[in-house]
Amino acid sequence: MHKETKTKRKHINFLASLTASALLFTAFSLVCAQEVPTEIAAEAQTELAPEEITEPLIKDEYPDDTPTENPDEPSEGETEQEQTSEDLPTPEKVVLDVPYINQRNGFPNGCEAVSAVMALKYLGIEITPNEFISKYLDMGRAPYYKGGVRYGCDPHEEFPGDPRSKGGWGCYPAVIKKAADKMENRAFTSVVLRDASLTTLCNDYIDKGIPVLFWGTIDMSEPYIYTSWKIEGTERTHLWTAPFHCLLLVGYDKDSYYFNDPWRKKNAAYPKKRVEVAYNAVGRHALAFIPDSLFEEEEKSEPEVEYAKPVLFAPYYEKLTFLTINRKKGLVKPRNLWYYLG
Repeated sequence: MHKETKTKRKHINFLASLTASALLFTAFSLVCAQEVPTEIAAEAQTELAPEEITEPLIKDEYPDDTPTENPDEPSEGETEQEQTSEDLPTPEKVVLDVPYINQRNGFPNGCEAVSAVMALKYLGIEITPNEFISKYLDMGRAPYYKGGVRYGCDPHEEFPGDPRSKGGWGCYPAVIKKAADKMENRAFTSVVLRDASLTTLCNDYIDKGIPVLFWGTIDMSEPYIYTSWKIEGTERTHLWTAPFHCLLLVGYDKDSYYFNDPWRKKNAAYPKKRVEVAYNAVGRHALAFIPDSLFEEEEKSEPEVEYAKPVLFAPYYEKLTFLTINRKKGLVKPRNLWYYLG
């Protein structure tokens, strides 16, 4: 009987200790639940499963640095503004005062060389069309017949014939660029502008005081394929568009583009629509001589570049400033870029 009583007491004490432990554990759990916010618990749980993350975890902690939209896509207002500027350059009228030379004075087919010399004179370089042709221009054989087939040089590499004669033809920007690049002590960079829009030519060059050599047609008349020839030493055929012409673009307004037209006159105005048709038909070719002084001015105004540094534990967005250096446009532009760092 005494042993049974002792055993019962042990059972009661054991149950009492279990009950006390359970009560203490419950109380401790309630306290922890009050001290740990559900947001932190949820965030901790999310960090355990990074593969489930579909967007940055910390958005509200960096309200000034976090983009509210896709950083690569312009906002609705910005898109509208860009489309408007593409339709019409912002100033009402811009016309550069570029020295004029008429090609009829000894250069019947020298529109490219004469236009180049006008642009060079605008930069303060003293040179004549005859000097430019004689010293620097690569000239090849004009189209000729052999065995009933017409052959000729590549007008993208050489001038077919002589621009000072009536038997000359015409050439494209690469030939003029190559000639200009041969000039010694030149303080400019010659840039071929392939497939640039007319708006780009105006906004990025005319607005910055840079005239542009422009390939189109005489009087911006309707172009047509006049003839063709096989390029010597190749199997390629060149189609010649007529009436082929090169002019110097010097300005624009709401309705017209202005040219120093070596065949006509200084500041000749042509309707925009006709200019676009001629420009597109010939292949959208242009060339600019960008003065080195422009690069120097832009380099002086370059902002400091901020570099991103890796951050531990939490990915976030950081805004950087970087430089867009485009020597084809002669520009050095600061721009904002969002980098995602993890």
